[in-house]
Amino acid sequence: MTISHRPASPSDRPFIIDSWVSSYRTSHSAGMISMDSFHRVMWPEVERVLDLPATVTVVAFETSAPADSPNLYGFICADFVDATPLVHFVYTKAAYRRGGIAAGLMKAVNIDPRAPFRFTCKTAALAELLRHRKLPCAKHDPLTVRYSNRRTA
Repeated sequence: MTISHRPASPSDRPFIIDSWVSSYRTSHSAGMISMDSFHRVMWPEVERVLDLPATVTVVAFETSAPADSPNLYGFICADFVDATPLVHFVYTKAAYRRGGIAAGLMKAVNIDPRAPFRFTCKTAALAELLRHRKLPCAKHDPLTVRYSNRRTA
């Protein structure tokens, strides 16, 4: 298996949004949106973040898989509007976690996991990394992206 990275394409959006919403829906920090309406409420919110002018989304893919096969293993969505990077979400398919895919995605967008960065969506997997001090300078910052008057790149 050879993993590479590329900017997300429009055809990657369903994978990105569904993975993000499905992974985030059980997070304690996701608010009080009911499970019955979570996809309906969060899908357009994730689309909004993906569509912000400063958002950078990169996918991890299998280089030897045919182009028409489902060859995506994960993604990162971040922006660099402020001096400290803001990571909105990092996702790796469950079967491939602990294989360096998330670290490779962070490297692909020039974020050092040991350096300061902020993140908007806190999941159980991220909480585990924080607990084990794998991301020593990461700071939860869910409010920044909620404001429509936030400056863009």
